[in-house]
Amino acid sequence: MKRYFRLTREGRVFLISTLLVGIAAINTGNNLLYLVLGLLLSLLLLSGVLSDLTLYRLRVSLSLPSRLEAERSGYAELFITNQKRLFQSFSIVARPLAQGEPVGEGLSLQIPPDSQIGILVRMHPKSRGRLRIDELELATEHPFGLIEKRRRIRLGEETLVHPGRGAPDALNHADAEWSSTEAAHQRVGEGEEVVGLRELRSFEIADDLHFLRSASLGRWVKRERAGGASRARILVLDDREDGLPEFKERFERRIVEVADAARDAYRRGESVALITSSQRVAPIGPGETLTPLLDVLALVEPAPANTQGDTPTPPIPSEWRRG
Repeated sequence: MKRYFRLTREGRVFLISTLLVGIAAINTGNNLLYLVLGLLLSLLLLSGVLSDLTLYRLRVSLSLPSRLEAERSGYAELFITNQKRLFQSFSIVARPLAQGEPVGEGLSLQIPPDSQIGILVRMHPKSRGRLRIDELELATEHPFGLIEKRRRIRLGEETLVHPGRGAPDALNHADAEWSSTEAAHQRVGEGEEVVGLRELRSFEIADDLHFLRSASLGRWVKRERAGGASRARILVLDDREDGLPEFKERFERRIVEVADAARDAYRRGESVALITSSQRVAPIGPGETLTPLLDVLALVEPAPANTQGDTPTPPIPSEWRRG
């Protein structure tokens, strides 16, 4: 556990005032000034001791949400245990750190001795991808606001950050570096005819399960029923490096635009699919979750440029028949 401290703005004013009183006491030899100087130094020392005691013997446990969104607030749950038997802890500010930079903040006003409390930490990640919380910083200015004491506790929590949202008119840009098309696909429906069995996907509603098959395989298996053909909005993301300046910024903007297009089509009740140079996300219908598609966009990285010329647009798989 690392320890840090700094004087607050009020603390610096207090320290300068103390030094001035000390200079005046030495120059004049006035006993009253020496008494005031001793009182001021005692308050500064007491502030440091009590703030250190506030952070002493605190244990933390951070629970991150499974997904966050870039540039939008989300909440993690932090449990703080005060292992001191006699002393309370006051005014604790908790800051999760990723690569040394704070990505959220939460506040606890009071933690009774030998007890645990849970607080919400407001997370605000800056960019998409994997977010790893390396450390948690606990800080306090208790009791007088003169000194801020900080302690850092090592953690290893990780979550995924989906692409953020662009400007409302981003989908109308004529120079967008991605494309969209439509195709017909076999939609899984709610009819009577069972067309097959498949394993239950993550984040999917656990209904219409085949219990005998699930018991024999040791994992949940779901029935698929016929539902006829449907239209799908297929988004094609060109993730090849082009070697031009500012490619990274354009690539990140491109991902945000594709994510916005997927969310917009999904809100309209359309099925949405995604194609990149290396990955395919099958059409996701209105009754399913858009999470798998956004997971791919959260982790996609630029593909190496083709030295033999432009690569044609990735083909639509045969099972997604063109309309």
